[in-house]
Amino acid sequence: MRPAALGLLLGLLLGWLANGWRLGEQISDMHAEHAKAMRGAEERARKIEQGWRAAYEKVRQDAKNDAETFAADVAAERDNSKRLLGQINDLSRRPAACPSPTAGGASAETVSRVFAELLGELQGMAGAYAQEARSYRIAGLRCEVAHDLVADGE
Repeated sequence: MRPAALGLLLGLLLGWLANGWRLGEQISDMHAEHAKAMRGAEERARKIEQGWRAAYEKVRQDAKNDAETFAADVAAERDNSKRLLGQINDLSRRPAACPSPTAGGASAETVSRVFAELLGELQGMAGAYAQEARSYRIAGLRCEVAHDLVADGE
């Protein structure tokens, strides 16, 4: 080869290496900026997630407290219901001492006992339905708040 061609080839090779070093620095700077941006995004995502977790834990604890309060209220109402049913049963026995107002008809005692039993069954069913509805309400409210926390955080 001729010296001019060899010089040209050597010049091109040196230019290519110099350009590679220059672009290599730009690429490494871009990688560093990207890594920094990724760390910042991860930190923000972790903070948002921690906020969601703390808020959800508060919602969960509030729902637990509501359920405990409701269970205590149910127990108190159940005791009150038993007391009232006892009074109704006592009162249903009283007409037995009185003469029947209608001859040949059902005695007041039988009617009173049937009424007391029916009232007791209805009250038990109403309590069960109320307890079930309240537990679904607590769960639904907790779900709504948790959804709102996630939806607002996006």
